[in-house]
Amino acid sequence: MISGEHTDKTLKSEALLNMLEDLEEEKKKARENEGKLKSILSAIEAVIYSFKPNTQVTFVSDKIKECGYSPEEFYNDNKMWLKMMHPDDREHQNKMFLRFLKSKKDRKLEREYRFICKNLKKDKWVRDILMKLSDKDGKLMFYGSLIDITERKQAEDVIKNTNKTLIQERSMFIGGPVVIFKWQNKKGWPVEYVSPNVKDIFGYPDKDWYTGKIDYESVILKEDLQRVGNEIKVSSKKRDKNFQHKPYRIRRKDKKTIWIDDFTTIIRDNTGKITHYLGYVIDITEQKKAKEKYKILYETSRDAIMTLAPPSWRFTEGNPATVKMFGCKDEKEFIGLGPWQLSPKMQPDGQTSEDKAKKMIMKAMKKGSNFFKWTHKRYKGKEFPATVLLTKVEIEKRKPFLQATVRDISKDTS
Repeated sequence: MISGEHTDKTLKSEALLNMLEDLEEEKKKARENEGKLKSILSAIEAVIYSFKPNTQVTFVSDKIKECGYSPEEFYNDNKMWLKMMHPDDREHQNKMFLRFLKSKKDRKLEREYRFICKNLKKDKWVRDILMKLSDKDGKLMFYGSLIDITERKQAEDVIKNTNKTLIQERSMFIGGPVVIFKWQNKKGWPVEYVSPNVKDIFGYPDKDWYTGKIDYESVILKEDLQRVGNEIKVSSKKRDKNFQHKPYRIRRKDKKTIWIDDFTTIIRDNTGKITHYLGYVIDITEQKKAKEKYKILYETSRDAIMTLAPPSWRFTEGNPATVKMFGCKDEKEFIGLGPWQLSPKMQPDGQTSEDKAKKMIMKAMKKGSNFFKWTHKRYKGKEFPATVLLTKVEIEKRKPFLQATVRDISKDTS
């Protein structure tokens, strides 16, 4: 009897020990699984969380520590999620969350908002994906993830600002004499993009360019085509980022010829290969006509007309009347001389020609023009009295120069 009773107790003890051993084994596996879970969660670039329908937080991954929070702060405060949101986002985000919480139909909620980080001076943008799921007992649970999208948001802002600038620039060009082109780096320079006002300048509608009905090479005058192509080759080989063509001619759809200025930017891919050319072309036909008209007047004028430019204030151009009046062999001999070099050392009022000439130049630059009497001399020749009109000219912005009109008044004073 004692023996049977002892045997029974022994069996129970062994069974209990086996149970304890199994329990320890389960605990060991659980610890191992927990370790694996933490390793997995730490490798995920997101904060993983879960909570009950009463908003009691049941889990927050350690990833939350990167923003200066601990999981315990969320376990102890159900409103911690709301507190961490940027004040400007809280009201709207809370309304979205409460609607989702009450909804029996919606199973997923995706939101984007700013997240206040304790340890950072700047807030982070996060994408919050929240799911409604039932556990094995059928009880409802909420599982979510927070993904840092700050870099994406910053990139979006850059794109928005860039697009805004492009739209503003486009609105500047769309109705004027400037046409925007994006050419492919292929034979004929096929057009990938052109601004809608292309029809006003070239006569061809934009669809003719997009469909390949016409390519850019075909509208350039044959006399200018080789030069234009060479300018592209030279700038491409030099690895220039952008360049300006010398003015060239375009044949419009109505067969009229126009002159254009072309400012081009070279677009390369990551390997340095040229993929496109982006440029804007300006109709300068009227300016060309005006320049030609001025050239005729300039060359046939009886008045000596010349230009001088800073910083040396030496002559840069002189018409035939100028060359003749100063007794120079040709314009080349005239260019590079200063007004004081075609004057006696002293002026009648006792000032040196060089000092007084510079004073007269500065006065014209300040007031826009200056008319005065002056004593000049022929190149390697005798002196003669003259009147001088200096006029400030600024064709290119911030590049002013002076045009001088000089008249020999020897006959008037004799």
